Order: sequence, then structure tokens, then C-alpha cells
Amino acid sequence: MKVLVVDDREDNLYLLESLLGGNGFETDTAREGQEALEKARRTPPGLVISDILMPGMDGFALCREWKKDPILEKIPFVFYTSTYTDPRDEQLALDMGADRFILKPAEPVDFMKVIRDVLAQYEHNNGIPAKKPIEPETVVLKEYNEALVRKLEDKLADIELLNQSLDEKDKRLLHINRVLRGIRAVNQLIVKERDRDTLTPEACRRIVEGSGYDGAWIMLTGPGNERLKFSQAGFEEESFESRTDLFCKDDLPPCCRKSLDAKGLIISPAGSDIHEGCPMISLCGMARSMTAPLTQEGNLYGFLLVLLPRDITADEEEVSLLSEMAGDLAYSLDNISMAEARQRSDATLRATFDSAIDGIILYDPDADRLVRFNRAISKMLGYSPEEMEGLKMENMHPAEDLPGIMEDLKNQISGVTPLAVNIPMKRKDGSIFYADVNSSPLVIDGRLHVLGIFRDVSGIRDLKKKERDAIERLRRALATTIHVLSQILERRDPYTAGHQRRVAALAGEIAREMGFDQERIDGIIMTGQVHDIGKISVPAEILSKPGKISEMELRMIREHPIHGRDILKDVDSPLPLSDIVYQHHERLDGSGYPRGIKGEEILLEARIIAVADVVEAMASHRPYRPSHGIDVALDEIERNRGVLYDEKVVDACVELFRHKGYVLPD
Repeated sequence: MKVLVVDDREDNLYLLESLLGGNGFETDTAREGQEALEKARRTPPGLVISDILMPGMDGFALCREWKKDPILEKIPFVFYTSTYTDPRDEQLALDMGADRFILKPAEPVDFMKVIRDVLAQYEHNNGIPAKKPIEPETVVLKEYNEALVRKLEDKLADIELLNQSLDEKDKRLLHINRVLRGIRAVNQLIVKERDRDTLTPEACRRIVEGSGYDGAWIMLTGPGNERLKFSQAGFEEESFESRTDLFCKDDLPPCCRKSLDAKGLIISPAGSDIHEGCPMISLCGMARSMTAPLTQEGNLYGFLLVLLPRDITADEEEVSLLSEMAGDLAYSLDNISMAEARQRSDATLRATFDSAIDGIILYDPDADRLVRFNRAISKMLGYSPEEMEGLKMENMHPAEDLPGIMEDLKNQISGVTPLAVNIPMKRKDGSIFYADVNSSPLVIDGRLHVLGIFRDVSGIRDLKKKERDAIERLRRALATTIHVLSQILERRDPYTAGHQRRVAALAGEIAREMGFDQERIDGIIMTGQVHDIGKISVPAEILSKPGKISEMELRMIREHPIHGRDILKDVDSPLPLSDIVYQHHERLDGSGYPRGIKGEEILLEARIIAVADVVEAMASHRPYRPSHGIDVALDEIERNRGVLYDEKVVDACVELFRHKGYVLPD
């Protein structure tokens, strides 16, 4: 059925066309009464919906003429107005023969119910009007029509003055300036706010108040099937919450799903079928809206939706500005998530540190005090955790042995000796016990510290047994030191957590595939676990920096094999640990670093670590780029087989992945 819509305002016509079209009606439009009569007489519609106040022939005059026409009088006539709200206006309309009188704005569901009722009544009456207009016109009607004419003239005069004073470009510029003001307010919030539960509702408030949008909401996605979190401004709170409670992560609002498919901001017209079936339709379904996903580095954190003012149509500039605002919010949410990941990482490191069986301390030699300690060392010394705070070396060792112990410590810091055996220790009660101490220098925030690992050896009496056990303890202490140092390095950079562990596992399997014995395989695995230990001397902000690094920062990173060699050069191990770490970035053709050595000059173990390092790095996510995947990594080593990488090592690695089903560990 065709419906003729008569209204002089484009936005009103657009709304009714969208609503009626969405309910299966065909529509035609006219801007005033005379145009409507001419169209209707040429092609009679099934229903007419008319405003009252219009230029030329108004709605009342149109209704009067409509009911005089022997053909048109059988077609239902409905008034839809926001100007004439007095009950007498409604009575006048009905007296003229109108079938219904509806006040703007009406809820879409209620509006369509009235329209269907009118059509059903006409169908029941076989097209005979339910009510004919009063004949003849009364004096009251004549006087009221004269008043309507005056009101129309006054309104037209006001509109003309308003149109003369308001230039459309100025109006648009004013709106864009408000949007910019809202973006600035949100950016000011992003700079200082580190709590997402405060960030999102305050951002919504600033968007609405600063940018002039009718409403805004931010929806955060949660892990698993956790219920989504909504923040909003511009909506009635109770009504909003009653609808958002209907969503879970796998049941996103339709506009959000659409923006995900579009991989960016979308504009939803008023009454669009995008909103079909959405519980939020009564809140924002009859208004134009813009929806954008909040994504950063491939991570989805949620969605932003704003309701456009009724008299504003979004253009490319506004779409770009809102996309920029969504990007800024996503960046802030990403930073908050990264900060939370670092906090969790620190908590894991603290748990690892505290649960170690051996005593561990972090000592500041310049201040001569303990900075950190674990429960095991506190128990060894007999001090409570509160008493351990700020403990000095003189509190841990007998006075007569302290000079020699400090000399041993100096040698360990300088790398002369890695392990001090049978060091006398003093408990709180003055009793003496003995410990083997493995110490390593660490630079934290530009300040030298010493990481010390203590194992109580006071119960060992038999000298030969002591020597055998000392060797075993040395190996275990070395493994513990390597594990703790590896954990400390990896926890400083959440993007590369587990890198050394995965390289070590892959290198061990390559060595096994090449037929190495178990002792040599174990040595290669141990080397892989600390091959990047030199990065402990590189500032943490460079290691975890997203995006491109500077030339100076690259030079600092490329010095990590040198720092690794210096840290490990005196470690007693089955393999030349420090030399392998020193050479693991060298390449067969001499293009590697730090020395640029070639071919057989590079230790075979270093060539194995090099291939495992490249494959793991390319197959894993990095701060400056996403994972390339294992196939790209294998293509890289095959393409450069015999050029950059050892042929036998490459063949063994490819065999593992492509024919033996090897998968990098999580």
C-alpha cells in the first residue's frame, strides 16, 4: 500500500519514510497541501499522513479539500503534528473529517498501531469514511481558521528571520568545533586517568557535554563469557541498564557487529534495519548514530556509540574526528591493560622469588643494605621479614670473616669468580652456619645491585662427599641462577615473555635431531635459557617499546651479546656458555654482529641457537609487529640455508616442524 506523507521538513519526511518503509509500506511525499492534492488526484494513495503548519496550503485546508473530493474522501486522513497540541485543535481536525490526530513525537510502535487501526477500520467499513466533516462550516470554525492563518503567517515570518540569521556553514562549523572540544576533553582525561571504571563513564559524559551529541555509550568486552560492562551519558539510567543487562559477550548489539565487519566506524540511519531485534532500539533506534570498535594492535577492547543531534548529518570530517576519538580511547584502554599485565607479571615474579628453596637477596653495595629478600633467606638467618628490611652485610656474617667476604663479593661483581663456597653466615642469635653463595651483578634503573643465591651447606662433614655435592650444588645453583635471571629479564618485557624458554626447547630438539649426546643437549638448552641475558643491561622501556625504535636504541639492543658474554664468562658449564651467547647473532656470511665472524669461526652450538632464535622470533608477537607465523619463519631459514644459517641445522629444524609435528611450547 502507498502512503502519501505531507510535511515541509526534510527530517520529518525522512523519519516517516524510514519507519513506514521498515514496516512494508510504499511512500510518496509532498511539501504542502496543494502539491499533495495534485499527486493524490493523479494517483490516489491508500492513506495520507499530514502535518498542519506548512507553507501554501496548510493541513487543515488540505483536509477540507480532501473531504470534498468524491474519490479522495474515501481515503483515510491522519494528522501528525507537533505545533497544534491544544485539545481544540484535535477536535477541529476530527470535525473536518480526519480519522486520527497524532502528536509528535510518537513511539514507533504506538504510531504504527494507530496507522494499522485506521486501515483496519476502513477495511471493515468497505472504504466508507467513519465520519463525514461537519456541514456547513460554523462561525466558530471560520474564526478559528482565521486564527490559524495568523499563526501560520507569524510562524513563517519567524522561520524566515531564523533562516536569514543562521547560515548553514556557520551551523556546521559550530557543531564541528563542539566535536573538537569534546575530543580535547576526552584526551585530557586519557592523559591522567589509569582506571577504566572511571575512564569510560567520564569519557561518555565529556563526549555528550563537550561535543553536543544527544547520547553516548561505551561497551567494554570481557574475557570468556563475562557480562559486558556499559557506561553511558544522555540516557535515562534505569531504562538503559534494563536493556544492557540482556547482552553477553557473544550477543553483541547489531550496530557493534556491523562495525566489526566493517573494521571501522559505521553510520546507522534513523529507523535502520541495522537495529532490528536489538533491545536498545527504543533508546536509540529512531536517531542517527555512529558506532566504532575500540581496537589497538589487533586487540578489541569494546565499542563507542554516539547519537547525532536531530539537525546534524555526519560528514567525512566528523567521521574522521570520531574515529580519532575512538582510537584515542582504545590506546588508553590498551595502556591500562598493559599496566595490569605488568602488575600481574610482577606478582608472578614475586611469587617465584619468594617460593625458591634457596635463599635469595638483592643487595645494594653502595648503600650496604638489602633491597629485596625471600622467605628462605629470612628463615636461614632467623630474622622476621620486618627485621630483614635494610639488613647490612655485617648483620649476616661474623665480624672476623667480613673483610674476606667483602673481597669475595667484589670479585663476584667484577666477574672474577661466580661462586663462593663455605661462606660463614651469622644468624640473629649469633650462631654460625655455612653457605655456598652464587652472586651476579645486576643494573637496575642505572644503579648496580648484586643478586645473591645462598645454599646452606653447614651439615656436610665428609670432605669427599662435600666435593661431590659442591659440584652438584654448583650445577643446581647455576640452573637456579639462570632460571631466576631469565625470569627477571622476561618479566621486564611482557611482549617477549617465554622467548628464551621456547628458544632453549627448540635448540635442544634440533641438537637431539642432529645426534648430540644428552650432556651436550643439556648444555645447549641451558645456553638457550640465557642467550638474551645481556638484555638485562638494556633499559626496559626500549625492550617493550611499541613501534619503530631509533638507530641509537638499535645499537644499544645489539650490544646485548657483549653484555651476555661479560655476565657469563666465568660460569663453569659443560659448554663454552659465554662464547655461545656472544656468537648467537653471527651469520655464516659475516653479516651478523657483534664481530662479523664467518662460517666455521662460529661455534656449532651458536649456529643452533641462531636458527632457533630466528624461528621463534618470527613465529611470535613482537612490540613492533605481529607474528609472521611458523611457515614464514621456516621459509626464511630455508631461503638463507648455507648463506646466513648452517645447512645441517636448518635441515634438522625443518624436519622437526614439517615431518615430526614439532610445535613451539606456549
